[in-house]
Amino acid sequence: LAALALDAPRIAAGLAGLGLRGPHAAPIGATVDHALDTLVRSGRPLGFDWLVELLDALALQGAGGFGEQLAVFRKSWLSLAGVLGDLGAGRDTDLPLLGLGLQRFTAEWPARLLAPADSRAFSTHVSTADLLRAAADTWPAGLRYWLRLLGQAG
Repeated sequence: LAALALDAPRIAAGLAGLGLRGPHAAPIGATVDHALDTLVRSGRPLGFDWLVELLDALALQGAGGFGEQLAVFRKSWLSLAGVLGDLGAGRDTDLPLLGLGLQRFTAEWPARLLAPADSRAFSTHVSTADLLRAAADTWPAGLRYWLRLLGQAG
């Protein structure tokens, strides 16, 4: 959700939550900023490919600490993206997963009405509070997008 909002500090905080901490903080911020600038410049949608590229860039800089689960995520995504690419004949590999995610998200709504706002006990692992913050981040995300785009033009 932080990446959807183009919020570099929240992305860095999320990476820290995955285990990336300590003396690598300055390069992490610069790498995240570069990844967001590249995303905005490319005009492509945000997705798993962008996330894996960010994680790869961090790994190439020697920023470690993610653990084995992220290595398994990377390998699984690259395998799945290859299969989806073969089946979809050039379609975006994130689209089938986005559709599945939206189906699960829609199915969660009745349970969300009864759950505490900060509960992430759903298959999407997103709380209602997270969704409200994402909705509130809509106009700042647009501002961040244009500031990044204009910053690259100058």
